[in-house]
Amino acid sequence: MKPDAIQQMKNGFDALSQSISGENVQNNVSVRDMLGQRGIRPEKLPPEEDIRKLERRVRGEEKKIEKQSGKLPEPKEER
Repeated sequence: MKPDAIQQMKNGFDALSQSISGENVQNNVSVRDMLGQRGIRPEKLPPEEDIRKLERRVRGEEKKIEKQSGKLPEPKEER
């Protein structure tokens, strides 16, 4: 490949990258404005519980329920 072609491809990629970056910034500003109109400030929201901790807690609670509930009786065979 010729060096000129490589440079043209690089310039095209850089221009596309800047365009996408600018669009992302504009989208972020728009979303933040919309949240502000509704009185929502993300930095003032309380932090949520870590999803992995939540999953572990739910699994533990499920195991406790299983132990407490016992097993269902075996179905009786009809003759």
